[in-house]
Amino acid sequence: MDRIEYGKLTHSDHDPEWREGHTLVALTAGACLLALVIALKNILNVPTERLTTGLVICICILGGLATSYPLVTRRRSASVIRHPGLWIALIVIVTMVIIVMYAL
Repeated sequence: MDRIEYGKLTHSDHDPEWREGHTLVALTAGACLLALVIALKNILNVPTERLTTGLVICICILGGLATSYPLVTRRRSASVIRHPGLWIALIVIVTMVIIVMYAL
């Protein structure tokens, strides 16, 4: 194996499609976090003390989903879910579940 083939195998994460997908997932997580804060504070009128502790947990959950996308897409196995649309849908569903949990 020559140097060019080795470079292609080890540096395949410079794909523009990967960058676009990662950007979309990160922006979706940020938008969902903003929507979560607005919904909990202004619509559901959650007290500030409860909201502060809950948002730390929500930031960890949504941040974990947003940062796990590039880690998972770099794997070379066939079972990896690479489509950013599925990750975006997962982030939106998790945000909606959190809102419903606070509403109940």
